[in-house]
Amino acid sequence: MRLLHALLMVISWLIYCPLIATAGTYQTLKENCDGFPQLPVVSVEGTCVGLVIQRTGQPLLKMPRSLLQTEDNKLLIVDMGAWVSKRGQLLALDYKKTNTPLKVLLSQLNLPHKILFGPKGKIYIAEANRIQRFEWKDGAISNLQTVIDDLPYHIEYLHPLKNFIFDAQGNLLVNIGSSSDHCEKKVSLTDCINGAEASIRRYNYNKETDSFSKDYEVVARGLRNSMALAIHSSGTFLQAENSLDFPDANEPYEELNIIQPNKFYGWPVCYNRNVGIDGNDCREAGYQQPWTLLPPHVAPLDMLYYQHTKLPQLTNTLLMSWHGYRVAGNRLVAYEIDGQGRPTLQQQAYFWRAPDQPGGKYTQHLMQPKGGFGNESNSSERVAQHQEIISQWHPLPDTRPEGAPVGLTQANDGSVFIVDDRNAAILRLSNGRAYSPQQSSLAPARGVSVKSLKPPQKVNTLLQQRCAHCHAELVKGPAQLLNPNHWLQRVDSEYTLLEQRVFMDKVRPMPADGQLTSAEKIILKNWLDTIRKAAAFPQRNN
Repeated sequence: MRLLHALLMVISWLIYCPLIATAGTYQTLKENCDGFPQLPVVSVEGTCVGLVIQRTGQPLLKMPRSLLQTEDNKLLIVDMGAWVSKRGQLLALDYKKTNTPLKVLLSQLNLPHKILFGPKGKIYIAEANRIQRFEWKDGAISNLQTVIDDLPYHIEYLHPLKNFIFDAQGNLLVNIGSSSDHCEKKVSLTDCINGAEASIRRYNYNKETDSFSKDYEVVARGLRNSMALAIHSSGTFLQAENSLDFPDANEPYEELNIIQPNKFYGWPVCYNRNVGIDGNDCREAGYQQPWTLLPPHVAPLDMLYYQHTKLPQLTNTLLMSWHGYRVAGNRLVAYEIDGQGRPTLQQQAYFWRAPDQPGGKYTQHLMQPKGGFGNESNSSERVAQHQEIISQWHPLPDTRPEGAPVGLTQANDGSVFIVDDRNAAILRLSNGRAYSPQQSSLAPARGVSVKSLKPPQKVNTLLQQRCAHCHAELVKGPAQLLNPNHWLQRVDSEYTLLEQRVFMDKVRPMPADGQLTSAEKIILKNWLDTIRKAAAFPQRNN
């Protein structure tokens, strides 16, 4: 997913398109979804997707990542703001009341990501460098304190966000992401492998003092970025891995791992199931193969065990959000599980690829990872099949943007909140009549012709050289990305998504192989000036 940020930081500050009202905005239907306006988003039969809030009308909402519902029906929303330090906020919404403005509870948070209830009913929130907690009383925060500090973070850290979860004893399990894609930046291979980064730490909880140990234990190594964690009532601890960024859109596959003590899970020397970077088997001591592989580049960013009966289609399944921008991402999926909370395995599995060209169809593909499904046992059942709960979440002009699901929360009533960060929206999956899409194409937004957005050869060459090794669409069909519903979409009243990601986001500067030269910037600026005029975009104030 890293090079989505790459070109997203390549063309950015050069475009200013506040007239594109539909870009990044969900249009609601006349129908109702269990008390909320229904969205034109495809979901499994018997369910619908409703809109709780989105950026339109709620200017405080910038880049939400997760949320928590309190007993008094407030939604506490963690908003990162941008990939820039100290832009984050904790927001409160009385979501049962319509047209209620958001309220700022905390500000200047450092890349906040996750919020959860912890021991004694206190609420915990993770930033890049620390974890804080507080009590929620009478609609306000009290007793705010830092419980874990000095977590690994610096301005060039590739995966700075901290995810966490509590085990049955109240111990705090914290994701420490890798500082680079494949251990190439200022860190020795030894430190990459031994758990200094790319690991899960455990901070032990003392119930009597309601405190956590300052010292920690590394419980798992070789995990590039553990943004999706879940613990089953049986004790099974699952981690969904965001794997290496290969140029190939079909490799590597993502992983679902069962976390066991003192095991090594592959990064940066192994991937898929027992495939070494050098082409041989994974020879690292303590290597543990994944429980199952997930389709390539889906970018799992959250998961939960759904235990309610409100949505019987989902009861006793593992829900997972796929945030990935490539052909198999942008959807919500579910896995059938066994009594230990492990996805059930079978001989083969399929996934559905998004169309390569606008107006194309989704196609079914057999999962065929490099290295196959391993030889760890004699069993032929080595892969889990997912069910798409929300699917076909591609952008449709004047209808919806491309979905970007991150946080998942089971609501008090059994519905499921879905946090869409890229489009700054809070969605709700609940009972209702599923949306049935009409035939439609992926045409550009009004006032912008395909011809006007088509880059000249100089620009094509530049983008393909600097960005296409992660964004194959720039070779096969650049219009899929270079349109007002995707990279040129407006994210607030002043900037497009590209502007924010390419030139404003300081934490993860792109392209990944180094910033653009002055000459390259001039090439892009000249093209963007041309399409601004052709598309009647307003001129940027310099």
